[in-house]
Amino acid sequence: MAQCRIKLPNFKYISNLNTFIYSKFQLTNISGEIPPTSSRRSKKETYKILLSMNSLAFDIGKIGLSKNLAALDLSNNKIYGMLPEGLTELKFLDKLNVSSNKLCGRIPQCGNFIMFDETCCTHNKCLCGSPLPPCKT
Repeated sequence: MAQCRIKLPNFKYISNLNTFIYSKFQLTNISGEIPPTSSRRSKKETYKILLSMNSLAFDIGKIGLSKNLAALDLSNNKIYGMLPEGLTELKFLDKLNVSSNKLCGRIPQCGNFIMFDETCCTHNKCLCGSPLPPCKT
């Protein structure tokens, strides 16, 4: 789907899938928000979500993610909000990239987050805390 131009409000089939085992929509010029039903329906079976280099703009704290998620790449979008503490509960998450977005706040400091280096979250609006510089108090 490389080089497509898809707006998520018109991308309705994504909400009707019961299972995403591997979702790769990189460099597709997708824009808009992720439909809430897509995150709810696929909670049990989603293993990889690769949506980098698009124009997605949504609050990352409002999406639901599969507990089986192993890879999440949302880099180079327009995603905002704070990284949810629930990400630390994803036992299988071994690849995370949320760099080059508009994220803010303290990076969760437990679970698998301790193994990620700064490249996973650089170039955001105001993320702070390990592996980035400490938050200002």
